[in-house]
Amino acid sequence: MNYIIKIIFLFSICTLVVAEEAIFHKNLKIKKDDTTVNVKGGFKIIREQFYKNFKKENNLDYNFLEVTKKNPRHGDTALELTVGTGCIGSKADCKRSNFESKKRVEVSGRKIGKKDDNVWMSMSLLIPEDFKWGGRLTIQQWHNDIEVYEPMFETDIKNFVGLTMKNGSRKGYFVLDKPNKNCSAGSGDGSTGANFCIKSYQEFKLLNWDELLSLKGKWIDIIHNIKFNSDPNKGYFKIWINGDLKVDHKGQTIWKTHGDVEKYFGKNRWDFKFGIYTTSKMAFKLYFDEIWIKRSCKGLKLKRLGYKCKNLLDQEGGVKPYSIKDISGNPELAGTL
Repeated sequence: MNYIIKIIFLFSICTLVVAEEAIFHKNLKIKKDDTTVNVKGGFKIIREQFYKNFKKENNLDYNFLEVTKKNPRHGDTALELTVGTGCIGSKADCKRSNFESKKRVEVSGRKIGKKDDNVWMSMSLLIPEDFKWGGRLTIQQWHNDIEVYEPMFETDIKNFVGLTMKNGSRKGYFVLDKPNKNCSAGSGDGSTGANFCIKSYQEFKLLNWDELLSLKGKWIDIIHNIKFNSDPNKGYFKIWINGDLKVDHKGQTIWKTHGDVEKYFGKNRWDFKFGIYTTSKMAFKLYFDEIWIKRSCKGLKLKRLGYKCKNLLDQEGGVKPYSIKDISGNPELAGTL
């Protein structure tokens, strides 16, 4: 009888360890020899203490992020990321000055970016079979360390559209004398907006709706190569999905440094984030694996995922933007995008 009790006790302890909240641990509780994440300096949660307090005060019965051994893309583990119903986030997100309510749980690479940089990234995504679609989910961003700047790129799951990538840096910013509540609303305390409003954005369809539906329950491999540069003649970005080139585009890929913005708001350099970020009030669960950031294709060691750099680089083509919004010639419309 005592032997059985010991077995049950040990099983309970093991289960507790597997189900432990990983988002507050160094590098998301991923061991050095694990391939789940491979980013210099590791990852960290945005606003760690806030989320610790939020979980406690709201008696949440789930973990935001767990390391799971269930169905990894490669190796032994993957990441299971969950956000529940209602708004999860700070007041600046839940009650934004432009009347939006956005919830998010996201983690960020420790600031390794440079303004002018050539970066390669791999990330595998799994949408569960029982996933309930609802609105738009942002799952990955190439953001900027300057907190009042918006992301240059973001990867979205869009209801009835598919898997998309939005490029917001294509024509830079309007620089306003006074903050606009619709521009980067929610930055800082979320009350005043920002003085920087994007002039244009374009969206690319990486997978259409039918393709995305057919891949529920299967891993989707995403590979980026971005040359960050504020000169549209020097910057470019390429995206492959499951080994197929989807986007091959030239243009401005990082914001210009306006005035003394770096003095007050951070450095003008890229910052990588992934997670779940949405205006929907529904609950969502997604799986991530093999999130690597390197400065060469060779550094990604893609053979483990079944790809060769030469085969990727030999491809030509890519889709054109399915949506372009441009108010660059109409500064009076700043804040309407």
